[in-house]
Amino acid sequence: MSKVKILICLLVSLALSIPAFAASGGRNLLDLSNGGKLISFTSQYNDGVWAATNLIDEKKTDCGWSSSEAVFPQELVFAFKDEAVIEINKVSMLAFVRDIDVRWIKDFEILVSPSGPKEGFVSVGKFRLELQQQRQDFYFKPTKAKYLMIRVLSNWGSNRYAEIFKLGAYESVQSDKELDLLINRLDQVLSDLKAYRDTH
Repeated sequence: MSKVKILICLLVSLALSIPAFAASGGRNLLDLSNGGKLISFTSQYNDGVWAATNLIDEKKTDCGWSSSEAVFPQELVFAFKDEAVIEINKVSMLAFVRDIDVRWIKDFEILVSPSGPKEGFVSVGKFRLELQQQRQDFYFKPTKAKYLMIRVLSNWGSNRYAEIFKLGAYESVQSDKELDLLINRLDQVLSDLKAYRDTH
C-alpha cells in the first residue's frame, strides 16, 4: 500500500474516532444552586417572571428570560462559582417558554473570557437553536473560561421580544484531553498529505 493510501486510511480512522471522545460533565455550572451567577445583560422585560436570572434558576419553571424589545444583539454574561476559571466544552439551551415560538431565540454566539466580565471575550462558535421543546446541546473545543457570554443574534420572526427558558454550561472531562491529542494527530496527518500533494 502506498504512503498516501496509508495516510488516508489513518485520517478516516481518526475522524471516525472523534465522537467517542466528545464528553462533558453532568453538572450545570451556571445553575444558581451550583454557584453560577448572572453578571450583566443588555435588557430584560422585567425583574420578575421574565428576568435574566430565570435562565439559571432551576426552581423557576413558569417563564425564562425575555428581552425588552427585539433589537439585536442582546448579550448576557455569566460567571461560575467564585468566578473560577473552568475548562468548558458544552452549552445547553431549552427554548420552551409559555409564549409563542416566533419569540424564541434563533441564532446566537457563544463567547468566553478568562480575564474580565467586560474584556477578553473570544468566540467559540455561532449556533442555531431549533424550534424544539427538548434541551439542545452545543459543543465546541474545550476552552478555559471565567466568564461566559451568550450573544443573541436573532429570533424566529417576532418584532417584539427574544426569549429563552433555560441555559447551562458544562465542564469538559478527561476524555476531551484525549480528543485534543486526536485533533493534533489529525493535523499532522493532514500536513503529511499536503506535503505529499506538493511534491507529486
